[in-house]
Amino acid sequence: MTSINMANEKVCVFVRAYNASKYINECLDSLINQDFPSEIYIKILYDKGSSDNTLDYLEKYIKYHNIPSNRHIEIIQHEHCSPFRSLLVGLSMFCDKYDYFSILDYDNLYEDQYISKAVETLKLSKSDFLYSDLVLFMNDLNNIKGKSASPSIKSKRLLKYLILAENFIDGNTIFMTKNGCNTIKSKLVDLSLPTYDWIFEDYTMGVLALYYLNFIKLNGNFVFYRIHESNITFGENNLKKTILNMNRIILTYSSFGTLLKDKMNLTQKLVYLFFFTLQVFISNFRFIFKK
Repeated sequence: MTSINMANEKVCVFVRAYNASKYINECLDSLINQDFPSEIYIKILYDKGSSDNTLDYLEKYIKYHNIPSNRHIEIIQHEHCSPFRSLLVGLSMFCDKYDYFSILDYDNLYEDQYISKAVETLKLSKSDFLYSDLVLFMNDLNNIKGKSASPSIKSKRLLKYLILAENFIDGNTIFMTKNGCNTIKSKLVDLSLPTYDWIFEDYTMGVLALYYLNFIKLNGNFVFYRIHESNITFGENNLKKTILNMNRIILTYSSFGTLLKDKMNLTQKLVYLFFFTLQVFISNFRFIFKK
Protein backbone atom coordinates (compact mmCIF):
# COMPACT_ATOMS: atom_id res chain seq x y z
CA MET A 1 0.00 0.00 0.00
CA THR A 2 1.12 3.57 -0.61
CA SER A 3 3.17 5.63 1.86
CA ILE A 4 1.15 8.77 1.08
CA ASN A 5 -0.84 9.92 4.11
CA MET A 6 -4.53 9.17 3.51
CA ALA A 7 -5.74 9.06 7.08
CA ASN A 8 -8.27 11.88 6.73
CA GLU A 9 -9.29 11.47 3.10
CA LYS A 10 -12.91 10.61 2.33
CA VAL A 11 -13.85 8.87 -0.91
CA CYS A 12 -17.37 8.76 -2.35
CA VAL A 13 -18.26 6.04 -4.88
CA PHE A 14 -21.44 6.33 -6.93
CA VAL A 15 -23.05 2.99 -7.82
CA ARG A 16 -26.05 3.23 -10.15
CA ALA A 17 -28.49 0.37 -9.60
CA TYR A 18 -31.23 -0.50 -12.06
CA ASN A 19 -32.35 -4.16 -12.07
CA ALA A 20 -29.04 -4.82 -10.37
CA SER A 21 -29.71 -7.77 -8.06
CA LYS A 22 -27.77 -10.31 -10.15
CA TYR A 23 -24.34 -8.70 -9.84
CA ILE A 24 -24.36 -5.87 -7.29
CA ASN A 25 -23.15 -8.00 -4.38
CA GLU A 26 -19.79 -8.54 -6.12
CA CYS A 27 -19.55 -4.83 -6.86
CA LEU A 28 -20.16 -3.92 -3.21
CA ASP A 29 -17.74 -6.58 -1.99
CA SER A 30 -15.00 -5.10 -4.19
CA LEU A 31 -15.60 -1.69 -2.61
CA ILE A 32 -15.78 -2.89 0.98
CA ASN A 33 -12.58 -4.92 0.53
CA GLN A 34 -10.48 -2.01 -0.72
CA ASP A 35 -7.19 -1.61 1.15
CA PHE A 36 -7.81 2.15 1.40
CA PRO A 37 -7.30 2.96 5.11
CA SER A 38 -9.75 5.82 5.46
CA GLU A 39 -13.49 6.30 4.87
CA ILE A 40 -15.32 5.10 1.75
CA TYR A 41 -18.89 6.30 1.29
CA ILE A 42 -20.84 4.13 -1.15
CA LYS A 43 -23.85 5.98 -2.57
CA ILE A 44 -26.18 3.56 -4.32
CA LEU A 45 -28.30 5.50 -6.80
CA TYR A 46 -31.29 3.19 -6.89
CA ASP A 47 -33.68 3.63 -9.81
CA LYS A 48 -37.26 3.13 -8.59
CA GLY A 49 -38.18 1.86 -12.05
CA SER A 50 -36.36 -1.41 -11.32
CA SER A 51 -38.57 -4.44 -11.82
CA ASP A 52 -36.48 -6.97 -9.89
CA ASN A 53 -35.74 -7.29 -6.17
CA THR A 54 -32.73 -4.95 -6.13
CA LEU A 55 -33.97 -2.78 -3.26
CA ASP A 56 -34.82 -5.74 -1.05
CA TYR A 57 -31.45 -7.30 -1.80
CA LEU A 58 -29.59 -4.08 -0.93
CA GLU A 59 -31.41 -3.67 2.36
CA LYS A 60 -30.53 -7.23 3.34
CA TYR A 61 -26.93 -6.76 2.25
CA ILE A 62 -26.56 -3.71 4.50
CA LYS A 63 -28.32 -5.42 7.41
CA TYR A 64 -26.58 -8.79 7.39
CA HIS A 65 -23.10 -8.18 5.97
CA ASN A 66 -20.20 -7.56 8.30
CA ILE A 67 -19.37 -4.10 6.94
CA PRO A 68 -16.26 -2.42 8.43
CA SER A 69 -16.82 0.79 10.38
CA ASN A 70 -14.96 2.86 7.77
CA ARG A 71 -17.22 1.69 4.95
CA HIS A 72 -20.62 3.38 4.67
CA ILE A 73 -23.45 2.33 2.34
CA GLU A 74 -26.40 4.63 1.66
CA ILE A 75 -29.28 3.98 -0.74
CA ILE A 76 -30.47 7.08 -2.63
CA GLN A 77 -33.79 6.37 -4.33
CA HIS A 78 -34.75 8.38 -7.41
CA GLU A 79 -37.43 8.23 -10.09
CA HIS A 80 -36.80 6.18 -13.21
CA CYS A 81 -34.42 8.01 -15.54
CA SER A 82 -31.44 7.60 -17.85
CA PRO A 83 -27.95 6.67 -16.56
CA PHE A 84 -26.84 10.29 -17.07
CA ARG A 85 -29.67 11.74 -15.00
CA SER A 86 -29.12 9.12 -12.30
CA LEU A 87 -25.47 10.09 -11.98
CA LEU A 88 -26.39 13.77 -11.92
CA VAL A 89 -28.58 13.08 -8.88
CA GLY A 90 -25.51 11.87 -7.02
CA LEU A 91 -23.19 14.60 -8.24
CA SER A 92 -25.67 17.31 -7.28
CA MET A 93 -26.15 15.88 -3.77
CA PHE A 94 -22.59 15.05 -2.77
CA CYS A 95 -19.90 16.88 -4.78
CA ASP A 96 -19.25 19.30 -1.91
CA LYS A 97 -19.15 16.68 0.86
CA TYR A 98 -16.15 14.44 0.19
CA ASP A 99 -12.54 14.67 -0.99
CA TYR A 100 -12.59 12.23 -3.90
CA PHE A 101 -15.26 10.73 -6.17
CA SER A 102 -15.53 7.75 -8.46
CA ILE A 103 -18.19 5.86 -10.42
CA LEU A 104 -18.63 2.09 -10.45
CA ASP A 105 -21.62 0.50 -12.17
CA TYR A 106 -23.37 -2.29 -10.30
CA ASP A 107 -21.98 -5.08 -12.49
CA ASN A 108 -18.31 -4.08 -12.42
CA LEU A 109 -15.41 -4.46 -9.98
CA TYR A 110 -12.39 -2.66 -8.55
CA GLU A 111 -9.09 -4.37 -7.83
CA ASP A 112 -8.39 -4.20 -4.08
CA GLN A 113 -5.70 -1.50 -4.32
CA TYR A 114 -7.45 0.72 -6.85
CA ILE A 115 -8.77 3.50 -4.61
CA SER A 116 -5.47 3.80 -2.73
CA LYS A 117 -3.57 3.93 -6.02
CA ALA A 118 -5.95 6.49 -7.54
CA VAL A 119 -5.78 8.83 -4.54
CA GLU A 120 -1.99 8.50 -4.43
CA THR A 121 -1.69 9.27 -8.15
CA LEU A 122 -3.93 12.36 -7.93
CA LYS A 123 -2.04 13.65 -4.91
CA LEU A 124 1.43 13.16 -6.38
CA SER A 125 0.49 14.61 -9.78
CA LYS A 126 -1.63 17.44 -8.32
CA SER A 127 -4.33 16.47 -10.81
CA ASP A 128 -8.11 16.73 -10.43
CA PHE A 129 -9.16 13.93 -12.78
CA LEU A 130 -7.88 10.42 -13.41
CA TYR A 131 -8.82 7.66 -15.84
CA SER A 132 -7.41 4.23 -16.69
CA ASP A 133 -7.91 1.18 -18.90
CA LEU A 134 -10.65 -1.44 -18.54
CA VAL A 135 -10.17 -5.18 -18.22
CA LEU A 136 -13.11 -6.94 -19.90
CA PHE A 137 -14.48 -10.19 -18.49
CA MET A 138 -17.52 -12.46 -18.72
CA ASN A 139 -19.20 -14.21 -15.79
CA ASP A 140 -16.18 -14.12 -13.47
CA LEU A 141 -12.56 -12.99 -13.36
CA ASN A 142 -11.39 -16.40 -14.61
CA ASN A 143 -12.88 -15.51 -18.00
CA ILE A 144 -10.92 -12.45 -19.10
CA LYS A 145 -11.83 -11.32 -22.63
CA GLY A 146 -9.27 -8.60 -23.22
CA LYS A 147 -8.65 -4.98 -22.50
CA SER A 148 -10.19 -1.71 -23.56
CA ALA A 149 -7.12 0.49 -23.65
CA SER A 150 -6.89 4.27 -23.83
CA PRO A 151 -4.06 5.95 -25.77
CA SER A 152 -0.65 5.84 -24.07
CA ILE A 153 0.17 9.36 -25.15
CA LYS A 154 1.72 11.92 -22.81
CA SER A 155 0.86 14.97 -24.91
CA LYS A 156 -2.23 16.48 -23.30
CA ARG A 157 -2.59 18.80 -26.28
CA LEU A 158 -2.87 15.81 -28.64
CA LEU A 159 -5.28 13.99 -26.32
CA LYS A 160 -7.66 16.96 -26.55
CA TYR A 161 -7.88 16.36 -30.29
CA LEU A 162 -8.12 12.58 -30.03
CA ILE A 163 -11.06 12.63 -27.66
CA LEU A 164 -13.04 14.68 -30.16
CA ALA A 165 -12.66 11.75 -32.55
CA GLU A 166 -13.53 8.89 -30.19
CA ASN A 167 -14.16 8.32 -26.51
CA PHE A 168 -11.37 6.53 -24.64
CA ILE A 169 -12.50 7.26 -21.07
CA ASP A 170 -15.00 4.81 -19.57
CA GLY A 171 -17.04 6.09 -16.66
CA ASN A 172 -15.99 3.19 -14.42
CA THR A 173 -12.38 4.40 -14.58
CA ILE A 174 -13.15 8.02 -13.66
CA PHE A 175 -11.72 9.24 -10.35
CA MET A 176 -11.96 12.92 -9.36
CA THR A 177 -11.07 15.36 -6.62
CA LYS A 178 -13.74 17.56 -5.07
CA ASN A 179 -12.68 20.38 -7.39
CA GLY A 180 -12.90 18.06 -10.39
CA CYS A 181 -16.33 16.84 -9.36
CA ASN A 182 -17.69 20.35 -8.86
CA THR A 183 -16.22 21.63 -12.12
CA ILE A 184 -17.77 18.81 -14.15
CA LYS A 185 -21.08 18.99 -12.30
CA SER A 186 -21.32 22.74 -12.95
CA LYS A 187 -21.11 22.06 -16.68
CA LEU A 188 -23.39 19.03 -16.78
CA VAL A 189 -26.27 20.86 -15.10
CA ASP A 190 -26.37 23.12 -18.17
CA LEU A 191 -27.63 20.09 -20.12
CA SER A 192 -31.07 20.42 -18.57
CA LEU A 193 -33.13 19.85 -21.72
CA PRO A 194 -34.66 16.37 -22.02
CA THR A 195 -32.89 16.16 -25.38
CA TYR A 196 -29.69 15.37 -23.48
CA ASP A 197 -31.12 12.66 -21.21
CA TRP A 198 -29.42 9.82 -23.06
CA ILE A 199 -25.99 11.24 -23.81
CA PHE A 200 -22.96 9.08 -23.12
CA GLU A 201 -22.16 10.69 -19.78
CA ASP A 202 -18.68 9.19 -19.49
CA TYR A 203 -17.70 10.58 -22.90
CA THR A 204 -19.04 13.99 -21.93
CA MET A 205 -17.26 13.92 -18.57
CA GLY A 206 -14.02 12.88 -20.23
CA VAL A 207 -14.20 15.73 -22.72
CA LEU A 208 -14.93 18.21 -19.93
CA ALA A 209 -12.00 16.90 -17.89
CA LEU A 210 -9.52 17.16 -20.75
CA TYR A 211 -10.55 20.73 -21.53
CA TYR A 212 -11.19 22.13 -18.04
CA LEU A 213 -9.03 20.14 -15.60
CA ASN A 214 -5.54 18.90 -14.95
CA PHE A 215 -5.79 15.19 -15.76
CA ILE A 216 -3.68 12.04 -15.68
CA LYS A 217 -3.91 8.42 -16.81
CA LEU A 218 -3.36 5.65 -14.26
CA ASN A 219 -1.59 2.70 -15.84
CA GLY A 220 -2.36 -0.82 -14.69
CA ASN A 221 -5.24 -3.30 -14.44
CA PHE A 222 -7.47 -1.90 -11.71
CA VAL A 223 -11.01 -1.72 -13.13
CA PHE A 224 -12.90 -4.79 -14.37
CA TYR A 225 -15.86 -4.44 -16.74
CA ARG A 226 -18.34 -7.29 -16.93
CA ILE A 227 -19.75 -8.09 -20.39
CA HIS A 228 -23.29 -9.47 -20.25
CA GLU A 229 -26.55 -9.34 -22.16
CA SER A 230 -27.90 -6.27 -20.36
CA ASN A 231 -24.95 -3.97 -21.12
CA ILE A 232 -26.10 -0.92 -23.06
CA THR A 233 -22.87 -0.66 -25.05
CA PHE A 234 -20.99 -3.99 -24.81
CA GLY A 235 -23.99 -6.30 -24.48
CA GLU A 236 -25.89 -8.30 -27.07
CA ASN A 237 -26.69 -6.21 -30.14
CA ASN A 238 -30.17 -5.77 -31.56
CA LEU A 239 -31.86 -3.13 -33.69
CA LYS A 240 -33.34 -1.26 -30.72
CA LYS A 241 -29.99 -1.04 -28.94
CA THR A 242 -28.20 -0.04 -32.15
CA ILE A 243 -30.63 2.82 -32.77
CA LEU A 244 -30.39 3.95 -29.13
CA ASN A 245 -26.59 4.05 -29.24
CA MET A 246 -26.58 5.89 -32.57
CA ASN A 247 -28.88 8.54 -31.12
CA ARG A 248 -26.77 8.73 -27.96
CA ILE A 249 -23.52 9.42 -29.79
CA ILE A 250 -25.11 12.16 -31.92
CA LEU A 251 -26.64 13.83 -28.85
CA THR A 252 -23.32 13.52 -27.02
CA TYR A 253 -21.47 15.25 -29.85
CA SER A 254 -24.18 17.89 -29.91
CA SER A 255 -23.57 18.60 -26.20
CA PHE A 256 -19.88 19.29 -26.86
CA GLY A 257 -20.82 22.36 -28.89
CA THR A 258 -22.52 23.82 -25.82
CA LEU A 259 -20.03 22.69 -23.20
CA LEU A 260 -16.82 23.57 -25.04
CA LYS A 261 -17.82 26.67 -26.99
CA ASP A 262 -15.41 28.87 -25.01
CA LYS A 263 -12.62 26.29 -24.65
CA MET A 264 -11.89 25.06 -28.17
CA ASN A 265 -9.54 26.92 -30.49
CA LEU A 266 -10.33 27.22 -34.18
CA THR A 267 -8.52 24.02 -35.14
CA GLN A 268 -10.29 22.07 -32.39
CA LYS A 269 -13.64 23.44 -33.53
CA LEU A 270 -12.94 22.26 -37.07
CA VAL A 271 -11.93 18.81 -35.81
CA TYR A 272 -15.08 18.67 -33.70
CA LEU A 273 -17.32 19.65 -36.63
CA PHE A 274 -15.65 17.09 -38.86
CA PHE A 275 -16.18 14.19 -36.46
CA PHE A 276 -19.68 15.36 -35.54
CA THR A 277 -20.62 15.29 -39.23
CA LEU A 278 -18.88 11.93 -39.65
CA GLN A 279 -20.85 10.43 -36.75
CA VAL A 280 -24.14 11.61 -38.27
CA PHE A 281 -23.16 10.00 -41.58
CA ILE A 282 -22.04 6.73 -39.92
CA SER A 283 -25.20 6.54 -37.83
CA ASN A 284 -27.43 6.99 -40.86
CA PHE A 285 -25.43 4.39 -42.79
CA ARG A 286 -25.66 1.86 -39.93
CA PHE A 287 -29.37 2.41 -39.61
CA ILE A 288 -29.93 1.76 -43.32
CA PHE A 289 -27.66 -1.29 -43.18
CA LYS A 290 -29.46 -2.71 -40.12
CA LYS A 291 -32.83 -2.30 -41.86
